[in-house]
Amino acid sequence: MKTKTKKIFSLSVLVILCIAVFGLVGAVSAEDSIEDILNTRYGSECWQNTTVETFYATGTSSSYTATAIVVDAQCGYTNPTGWYDATTLVKSELWHNPKDDICGAAKPIGPLGASKDFGLYIEPNENVESTYYTETSLNPNEGTPPTPQLHAKVYQITCGPIDADYVVAFEDKSPDDDTPWDEDYNDVVIELRDASSEPIPEFATIAIPAIAVLGLFLFSNKRKHKKE
Repeated sequence: MKTKTKKIFSLSVLVILCIAVFGLVGAVSAEDSIEDILNTRYGSECWQNTTVETFYATGTSSSYTATAIVVDAQCGYTNPTGWYDATTLVKSELWHNPKDDICGAAKPIGPLGASKDFGLYIEPNENVESTYYTETSLNPNEGTPPTPQLHAKVYQITCGPIDADYVVAFEDKSPDDDTPWDEDYNDVVIELRDASSEPIPEFATIAIPAIAVLGLFLFSNKRKHKKE
């Protein structure tokens, strides 16, 4: 009887230990949600969802560059990540392997013309045949029925301690994968600085009307003085 009781006690202890170990592993491996990442980095009141899919650089007028930064909390992924010209769809890689790059390191996007918009992309490491873009229409057909799926959510940063404009959050899995996607959009998280959803007017676009108005003002002023 005592032997049987000892066996039951030992088995119970083993089960409890297994539960504790798996629970600890789950806690360690648990990922921050995209909402947690945004709240921690910018503040809960400083971000909002947008429908923006492409961006315009707003850096110096001579080059119009934007800056992309892999958000520190999510820089452990290995998906090649970059930007593309939204007109020609030519891709330029920023991080071949974000996991091996310095977390939080800034990479320039551009130079671009003021009227040239760009998007971001990732190449999921589990599906090398696919590229996922910020523009949903460019994504491959997936799921049932096969249609382009949303693989990037864009958030506008409105305040907070960090001078950022947008955050692009990618989902790197497909509904067709053996392990279906979880749609957590926290697999590669990119912060954009010096970026806008609207093009920056070219100098000529601003200068010509300004010169015309100034000329009209001077002409009218001259005629007024002549009459006097």
